Amino acid sequence: MLKSIPKGDVQKICSGQSVVDLATAVKELVENALDAGATAVEVKLKEFGHVGFEVSDNGQGIPEADHAAIALKHYTSKIRAFEDLERVVSFGFRGEALSSICQLSGVFSVHTRTADDSIGTLLQYDQHGALISSSKKARAVGTTVIVDDLFLPLPVRYKDFTKNIKKHYGKTLRILQVRLRSASRSNNLRQQVLSTEANRAVANNIANVFGSKFLKTLVAVDISLPFWPDIIDSAFHITGFVSKVGAGVGRSDNDRQFFYVNGRPVDLLNAVNEIWRQYEMKQKPACVLNFVVPPDAVDVNVTPDKRETFVRHESHIVECLKAGLTDLYEPSRGTFHVQTTTISATKATPNNKRRTSLLYSISKATMDDVVRQRKLHVEHQQQQQIDPARRRRLSLPRACAIDNAVDDPVEATASLQRVLTKADFRRMHVIGQFNLGFIIARLDADLFIIDQHASDEKFRYEMLQQTTVLHQQPLVRPMALELTAVEEMTILDHLPLFKKQGFHFQVDPAAPVTQKLRLISVPFSKHTQVDVRELVSLVLESPHAAAAATIRLPKTLAMFASRACRSAVMIGTALKREDMQK
Repeated sequence: MLKSIPKGDVQKICSGQSVVDLATAVKELVENALDAGATAVEVKLKEFGHVGFEVSDNGQGIPEADHAAIALKHYTSKIRAFEDLERVVSFGFRGEALSSICQLSGVFSVHTRTADDSIGTLLQYDQHGALISSSKKARAVGTTVIVDDLFLPLPVRYKDFTKNIKKHYGKTLRILQVRLRSASRSNNLRQQVLSTEANRAVANNIANVFGSKFLKTLVAVDISLPFWPDIIDSAFHITGFVSKVGAGVGRSDNDRQFFYVNGRPVDLLNAVNEIWRQYEMKQKPACVLNFVVPPDAVDVNVTPDKRETFVRHESHIVECLKAGLTDLYEPSRGTFHVQTTTISATKATPNNKRRTSLLYSISKATMDDVVRQRKLHVEHQQQQQIDPARRRRLSLPRACAIDNAVDDPVEATASLQRVLTKADFRRMHVIGQFNLGFIIARLDADLFIIDQHASDEKFRYEMLQQTTVLHQQPLVRPMALELTAVEEMTILDHLPLFKKQGFHFQVDPAAPVTQKLRLISVPFSKHTQVDVRELVSLVLESPHAAAAATIRLPKTLAMFASRACRSAVMIGTALKREDMQK
């Protein structure tokens, strides 16, 4: 029997889809601040966001007439009808963000003031979005949204949020790192994590967040779309920055790829990576690209977080982007860096003149163009036909009884399958060695033929992974690293792992965020060079802390594989029984 879901449960279900994590909640509040005309936005995270967070801005504030409705579902000032979606230019428009965050938090309050107010107002709401208290409290013009105990009404999600708070914190920083000033509060100590000035130039924002050194690895792009099939006299273009092509300018991960449609951050196409791979296979590009299209040519009402969009004539835009990037990168295909050597002119002495004439005479000498041919005499080979062996006939009974026949195909297949674990090797009985390359062993009723080189190589490879601590080369002076807040936090949380990989750091707890670490030693190997950022990327991609503890760099694994192969027992080596048993 079909029954209607209670309204309160429906709202909780929808709220859980609109706000899926800490990053989404913070992003929605920041976008509300930008829609309100804010030029300064500050995000405060308490205990990495676990206890709560605040988003403050200097926007227009919320008028008193709207105080009772701002946390109610589907109350918005951005649109009035569905048709308005074709002309919407604001980040938010559905009226779901504040109400969803209110329902998913333990405490939700808003502190706001408009230019017409003489003093600010502190508003508190219950989980249904109803205004429960209002009091006067001084503040400057703008709005501050205070959220405590996010996801507390949802026990399962709250437990996962608490357990993986560092990953949620890192994801939040990655979303914010090209936009605003952010602060983290831990144990009553306030630290500024991300900061950018109110610059109109994208290049200045990139330099503020990632450093001027990173900006030098980028090149500006401005790609105009040559035509638009059904809209005339419209300006369509793509602006921003992409990585230059060359050694050392790319990145090991795609963590610095940012795409926007009319200034709205979106998850976009893979066209940049496709073009980049034609010119640089080892690294991945960094990019900040903004696609400027008419508002009615894009549909952002696709997913709750608005990160996916539908763009009219998307394939045409993609082809224009690929063509523009190809024109940008193509001149670098035949470009090589040549070292120039300055030769100082000296006055020639008689001895110098004599040497010059001698060298000139040698250079004039040439070899005979005719290449002499040698004749190779091969003895006559005789072919002798070998008579085929005599055939023997064996008489077998016409019929025989088979007791263990299996008619069912599924059972027949299952009877031929074996599941072999590492513990089974201890129970195997070694019979002997075959052809100086294979070990014959028996387990229960099964006979196994084991490649002695491959099995020993596998054993040595796994042992190298578990026990090897790479040698480190101390640096003459500590080296400063250009790390993001997420990368720095990842290293601090996994210092033993980095030490095992050969990276040693000097930690300064009192230094500002992104400047706490200095590299004092690096892994040392004759033929292998590794980058600490590659290891950081692998740790960030690891789903669990236990898996992160066993991470090795791909170059290190390749080195282990080479060592294991060279040190393993070779084919053609005679083995004693105790060696085979090992």
